[in-house]
Amino acid sequence: MPELTAEGLRAALASYDRQHWPALPGRKNDVPAAILLPLLLEREPRALFTKRTATLRKHAGEICFPGGRPDEVDEDLKATALREANEEVGLIDVCVVGQLSSIPLYTSDFRLEPFVGVVPKDATFTLCADEVDSLVFLSLDDVFSLPHLHCIDWFNPLTNEHRHAPVFESPAGLIFGGTAYAFLELLKVIAPLLAVSVPPLQAGRYQWSDVLAGNRS
Repeated sequence: MPELTAEGLRAALASYDRQHWPALPGRKNDVPAAILLPLLLEREPRALFTKRTATLRKHAGEICFPGGRPDEVDEDLKATALREANEEVGLIDVCVVGQLSSIPLYTSDFRLEPFVGVVPKDATFTLCADEVDSLVFLSLDDVFSLPHLHCIDWFNPLTNEHRHAPVFESPAGLIFGGTAYAFLELLKVIAPLLAVSVPPLQAGRYQWSDVLAGNRS
């Protein structure tokens, strides 16, 4: 399998056709929130997620990427993503290689602006105990080796389309919502670089009640 490199990711993302998805039914999705998709480019590349603490008022216990709302000290949304990653898990010197599509959220008026970052090989992690319960790592090789990816079918009346909301399984729980959409898009960018295909989406195993139980905000 070809090696995944920061240079290859940067070139792929530079030519990637990013989308600005329209607001979802009943939402404005006009509040930006920047997230960082951290990648560890080891012999077996991995994506890094965080599991939120169970005591948070919103999205308690969910698995997501580091991120949050802009602060007045942030020069731009990329700076927001890097600052949040530093505050939540202690990441520094992350190399941002590009940006993915703007993703509206169904449960709020937030809109995710995802940035892809390569984590230094000697990185250490310091978790913010108030926000982060633990780190979650997913092997890209393992994900690409799956026979299919899970999804939940839903209908968007604004566009008159049937859509598929991806759901990823991890040792710490299910990954869904905007986080899963961003990760799926990242897989689509990475797949040609590794000469593999993204597994097809298959509905049936999970329903909204499975992913939203205990995680409503």
